[in-house]
Amino acid sequence: MMGYEFAGPTCKNFTWADKQKKDKGATIRVDDLFKKCLTKGLLKDKSAALTECLIFVTLASNVSKSGDTLVMGNHPRKHIGILTGGKVYNYSNSQNKVVADTLEVFKSKFTGAYKTSGTTVEFYYGKFI
Repeated sequence: MMGYEFAGPTCKNFTWADKQKKDKGATIRVDDLFKKCLTKGLLKDKSAALTECLIFVTLASNVSKSGDTLVMGNHPRKHIGILTGGKVYNYSNSQNKVVADTLEVFKSKFTGAYKTSGTTVEFYYGKFI
């Protein structure tokens, strides 16, 4: 959809069956996309003027600072969505399709899915690359 292609795993080269398809692949690693965003931060700090962006969710312990730059680790509890038109479009692994959630539903869904005792689920934004 967004056409993001970086070195590393894509949905085109993830499995042998995927490699046989004619479709073009896109980057599938959430932390790779987070790394490429030049402007990013906590979702609660996002400017109201920024109405379209990438939305990231992960455990707070999976994001650190290197100087002034936020860096996302490779913990498996992470997900990405595209915020546009008031909806967060994201791939539902359980439904095997892209779904559109309101931002509040997206936040509630992933807080419920990722939160365990002693952890904090955090949401971030990243401007389109």
